[in-house]
Amino acid sequence: MYIHDPITVEQKPLGIPYLRPDDDLRSHGYVSLRQQPEMIEALPELQDCTLLRDFVTALNAENSPFETLGCEKWSAPWSHEKFPGFIIRHGSYVDIALVEKSKCMHSRRLL
Repeated sequence: MYIHDPITVEQKPLGIPYLRPDDDLRSHGYVSLRQQPEMIEALPELQDCTLLRDFVTALNAENSPFETLGCEKWSAPWSHEKFPGFIIRHGSYVDIALVEKSKCMHSRRLL
């Protein structure tokens, strides 16, 4: 698993709910999947990827301490000399937060 968090202390963290720029027609605004679990089936990112859909469903379950803030998946042409024959690169991400925001407000310890 590769984890990448480009947010620095100087930047404002992700605001919820958030909206995408108007010119990005491929995406949509924030939906609380904990409050509207039926929307999981409607999200295009999850419709043809059972593993990602199951992961997002579990994170947003009523008894889960987590919730998701966004997700995406993609495929793109790719090549690398060490991996001949691999011509497409697949990737995805899921933004995850604790439901109880007070539990993540005071922790500054790095893992």
